[in-house]
Amino acid sequence: MMAVWPGKLNMAWLNGQDMLINITANWAHGIDPSNGEFLWKFDYINRETRQSVRGMIITNCNTPIYSDGKVLLNKGYDHPTIQLSLNDDGRGVDINWSSWDFDTHMGGNVLIDGCLYGSNWINNSNGNWLCVDWTSGETLWEEKWNNKGQIIYADGLLYLYEEKRGNVALVKPNREKLDIISSFKVDEGKGPHWAHPVIHKGVLYVRHGEVLMAYRIKA
Repeated sequence: MMAVWPGKLNMAWLNGQDMLINITANWAHGIDPSNGEFLWKFDYINRETRQSVRGMIITNCNTPIYSDGKVLLNKGYDHPTIQLSLNDDGRGVDINWSSWDFDTHMGGNVLIDGCLYGSNWINNSNGNWLCVDWTSGETLWEEKWNNKGQIIYADGLLYLYEEKRGNVALVKPNREKLDIISSFKVDEGKGPHWAHPVIHKGVLYVRHGEVLMAYRIKA
């Protein structure tokens, strides 16, 4: 059972224990929402996992993902993605696996049928798209498509919105390859394509600068 809050906060439930999971500049935490008690904390920026790019330590833009007693922490700048296993009582964590391939910058990730989808950080201007096995952390594929960016899921399909030129792709989840069905380009608005898209009642909303566009994606 899981519910998602905007930003970098997630809600989990484990063996009768409700838990808020959040990530700050350096730490990830599990908090009891009934009384504010810290159930666990994890030093995400430590000597073993420190990123290679200086001056970017406090940049944690992606919401943690929770599923079946596991928590995913993910960021860019050559910092490893880490999956934590919660203890049975929800009061401690251990590292389950880490991946140096899957360092999503700020576009978020999607977990579908045991596979994680998202993009990685090569540098601030470039990145590829990846699929990673949720259980093992193995990179199943990494492919270049325009640039890194935002990802969202609805009605059995993925939507990729790359940040450099505003290309949007409709993608079938596939653990073997980047399976693009169709694509189009957002040609209104100015600046980087950094706003995360939203899907509601069959409409895809994309904001670019001061322009908001709505695309009907469901008949």
